[in-house]
Amino acid sequence: MTIDLSRIRALTFDVGGTVFDWQSTIIGAVGELAQAKGASVDAEAFARTWRAAMFGHLVAMNKGEAEVMNADGMHRKALDGMDEAFADLALSPTEKDDLTRAWHRMPAWPGVPEAIAALRQRYVVSILSILSVPILVGSSRTAGIDWDLILSCEFLPAYKPEPESYQGAVGLLAMQPDQVMMVAAHPFDLRGARAAGLRTANLQPNLSEPNEFLPPESEPGEFDIEAENFADLVRQLCP
Repeated sequence: MTIDLSRIRALTFDVGGTVFDWQSTIIGAVGELAQAKGASVDAEAFARTWRAAMFGHLVAMNKGEAEVMNADGMHRKALDGMDEAFADLALSPTEKDDLTRAWHRMPAWPGVPEAIAALRQRYVVSILSILSVPILVGSSRTAGIDWDLILSCEFLPAYKPEPESYQGAVGLLAMQPDQVMMVAAHPFDLRGARAAGLRTANLQPNLSEPNEFLPPESEPGEFDIEAENFADLVRQLCP
């Protein structure tokens, strides 16, 4: 799809799964805890169940059917609902608190810090995420990524993919919607951004997500830019 790049002034990035590798972080943290407790647990199944439970709360929250809280609260609440399914791990409240903080130290995928630095030479580059400020700041520091701005939906009128979240970000950037491009590896996120008037860039995902809430399918030509990876994204946005 042809796009006038001279019109684009800012890039807003989803980060959970798009920029940061949540899966290896959480699998590792759960595995270490299970080993220390002498418990038998499928760490990958635990991580994916946890991720799905958090998104389940988010979907309900956006419908006005669940308590409003930030992503740290959603992660922590989700753990309380997993006690029976992963009974052998037998997490105490303190262990749940500590495990929730594992989300604060996610690394980036290889090449991402360099790509973000290159994009910042031409665009205002911001996070636009459902994750909490402590998660975004901690993981950005872990990954060694500098952003022009960090926007968490906890400070916006709504959480993604509600249109008010993208519109709120555009307003804070003091730009028009078509001057901002949403970059994500989640088509549902890009569809929300497109509905709010933003341009869109679809990155091929590095991991599989719980498809109930994060279906990976997109239609050919559905988004303004299709990029195989971050290096390809830079090539297309900085020709």
